[in-house]
Amino acid sequence: SSKEERRLLLNVDDLRSFNRDLALALMRSPAEYLPAFEEALREIVTNHDPSFAKQGAANEFRIGVVGSFGAHHVSPRQLGSALLNSVVRVEGIV
Repeated sequence: SSKEERRLLLNVDDLRSFNRDLALALMRSPAEYLPAFEEALREIVTNHDPSFAKQGAANEFRIGVVGSFGAHHVSPRQLGSALLNSVVRVEGIV
């Protein structure tokens, strides 16, 4: 699908290896950091393949987060207010 083609998966383990503080900040405050990551992705795509970048709205390029979430990997029962506004991975049947 076109949404999959416009999403880059960021492995938080790789980010943690590169810059531990940045990975922690991203996990704790994604609203502050994801827009900058997505803007950088838009710039790279536009510079690399302008025709692909023009196919859709500029805000369609997204960053997905994968990898080891540690304490941010929870079950629906463990999901609490302490994780509000954080990146979390919820495991369970929906």
